[in-house]
Amino acid sequence: RAIEVVHQILWRLLTGVAPGRTRLTLIDPLGRGQHFTSFMALADHDPALVGHRVWTTDGKIEERLGELAHHIEDVLQSSLRDRFERIEDYNEVAGSMAEPYRAVAAIGFPEALSRSSYGHLNALIESGLRCGISTILVCDKSKPWPSDMPAPSGEKVLELEITDRGDWRLM
Repeated sequence: RAIEVVHQILWRLLTGVAPGRTRLTLIDPLGRGQHFTSFMALADHDPALVGHRVWTTDGKIEERLGELAHHIEDVLQSSLRDRFERIEDYNEVAGSMAEPYRAVAAIGFPEALSRSSYGHLNALIESGLRCGISTILVCDKSKPWPSDMPAPSGEKVLELEITDRGDWRLM
């Protein structure tokens, strides 16, 4: 059920802005990509919409999260600076230079999450929204996170619990 909710959120992100103005990074180490197959038809039209593929291996996940963390630094230092609070403010005046919105959707963390990937993930959660990057994680509560890499939490994390029946509640 949680994966269905993620799909609905991603489709809403893709259809809620002008065509081509949203980019997805899809991560699925447990399902080897099968949880996001419905999005891969988008790659036939524009591979950049879905980051060319679903990322499944430790090294590629670390690389993609690192690229997104670097993108945040670029947006903060080059686009937002001290002039704009959020990417929406920048995009209103940027015209053709407007930054696309981005979403990272990952199923199965902490599986395939290295220490470096974990650092990048925390950077995305901490500064991503300001830069137009949403992070969506589907985690199995029965699989604990390592003690040195606790599950993300805090004021920038909205945690939902979804039951097998499809009921959900804020945590």
